[in-house]
Amino acid sequence: MPKMTPEQAECAKAAALLPASPTKPAKHFAHFALARNVLAVAHVWPAVGDFRVYLDAVPGRNHEHEAADVLDHGARVSEPVARAIFPRFDALTYWRF
Repeated sequence: MPKMTPEQAECAKAAALLPASPTKPAKHFAHFALARNVLAVAHVWPAVGDFRVYLDAVPGRNHEHEAADVLDHGARVSEPVARAIFPRFDALTYWRF
């Protein structure tokens, strides 16, 4: 595995502080509400420098709990959209298709 740049190391360190997903405990996620009932969730693999973003409609009552459902049932967005929603993960340069 190639050595990480300082930006990638900082991003991986920040991603490691995110709470573990209840349904996928080995990975981490962050969420961002695009609207009260629309949630974007970033699924992060800090060890490999990868992340994916899923988008779905939610009831809007508790985004912390609804984020796991978005990971399980949401639609995956393209890399440019994902990087626009979560610019803090921009240092993670590897993108899985």
